[in-house]
Amino acid sequence: AVSGTVLNHAIEKRESLLIADVQLDDRFSGAQSIVAQAILSAICSPLICKDRILGALYIDTQSHKLTYKKEDLALLNIVAANAAIAIENAILVQQKVEAERLAAMGVAVAGISHYVKNVIFGIKGSMSLIEQSLDRNDMQTISKIFPVLKRSSDKMSTLVQDMLTYSK
Repeated sequence: AVSGTVLNHAIEKRESLLIADVQLDDRFSGAQSIVAQAILSAICSPLICKDRILGALYIDTQSHKLTYKKEDLALLNIVAANAAIAIENAILVQQKVEAERLAAMGVAVAGISHYVKNVIFGIKGSMSLIEQSLDRNDMQTISKIFPVLKRSSDKMSTLVQDMLTYSK
């Protein structure tokens, strides 16, 4: 458990806190979270990167043998600054990966759409020629065009099957 009072204060004020002795610090001496956890000394540093708070590092003690000093807070601030940069970098990498994934998906959709459009054009053209041949009762032309229609239909079937397989 951590003291919400100390943590919230550090985050809201955007400043690191050093509480060497809670009983001597008027800001926190009566805080319930500090009293309930019997905290004697605490340090807290917000993780700030590019004016954005990403979290905080918080350390406290209930021991009379250990009190935090300015040097401890300085070290915690260095760790907090580096942690904030690392978190920000991880967020940026994650955003870049997501953007690249969406871009790749867009390219794939465009490619599939182009392919489908071409196959459908072949199907429609074949159907139109077959309709005209049926009106003329020209079975010889129909027998020549039907394989083109079948091939286009098979291409669409294969594409849909491949997409289903990929989605699994």
